[in-house]
Amino acid sequence: LGQWVCGVQSSENPSREPSQSDPSKRFGAALGALSGGRVNITGMGVANLKMAVSIAVRYSCVRRQFGPGETELPVIEYQMQRWRLLPLLAACFVLHNFSKSFYQDFIQLRINLMLGEKGERNSELGREIH
Repeated sequence: LGQWVCGVQSSENPSREPSQSDPSKRFGAALGALSGGRVNITGMGVANLKMAVSIAVRYSCVRRQFGPGETELPVIEYQMQRWRLLPLLAACFVLHNFSKSFYQDFIQLRINLMLGEKGERNSELGREIH
């Protein structure tokens, strides 16, 4: 019997054969390891966008400038300010929901791979995440 090295049994005559014989599957497995990073980058980007848009909207509501007569209006009252901020706010909601769904799909794929399930759904999730 072979030795146990790092939790994996190695044979006495080790060969350098890859576990995947098909080159496209090996390439897919190598790229699949990068998917977790993509999911995390998406989540961090959305978190930063939410923070930035929140600061911009709150500041626009508090900041006062150039009003008729003696009164000054909050900057958010200007149409151009709304045109610039509200699409970003809407994008924030859309990207938050996408990021959440993307994360859930990634976790489902990882669970299925750990359980050894092979099927069309896993292939579909793998392609979607990659």
